[in-house]
Amino acid sequence: MLTRWTIKDIEKVQKKGKAIVLPGPSTSALTKRALIILDLKGFKVWRQNNGGVYDPTKKVFRSGSSTPGISDIMGFHKKTAQILACEIKAGKDKLRPEQVEFLESVRQAGGVALVIRNNDDLENLIKP
Repeated sequence: MLTRWTIKDIEKVQKKGKAIVLPGPSTSALTKRALIILDLKGFKVWRQNNGGVYDPTKKVFRSGSSTPGISDIMGFHKKTAQILACEIKAGKDKLRPEQVEFLESVRQAGGVALVIRNNDDLENLIKP
């Protein structure tokens, strides 16, 4: 459900000194769109599930990937084999130091390292 902001609502928030954060696409929505666009741009891409999982049988928490900072989307270009790492951050999410380090290592190796924060970043992927 979208919230409709009136001028009065915005003025009230501004008087209280709070930041106005308008709703944007979720991480999940950005990820889905990025996967489609990157595929259309010639990349073989996949969602790199990195989160930990609770094992109810053994009653333990299993950590995620053994590669700290690995990106949300990984892949390669179908013609050039150039590696791609794409981090998705929505709203106020910020890159962790491990994620910055991982993206930088991909760049230094000649790969494509992206951070997608909003629909504008996705639109920039579409541009030739």
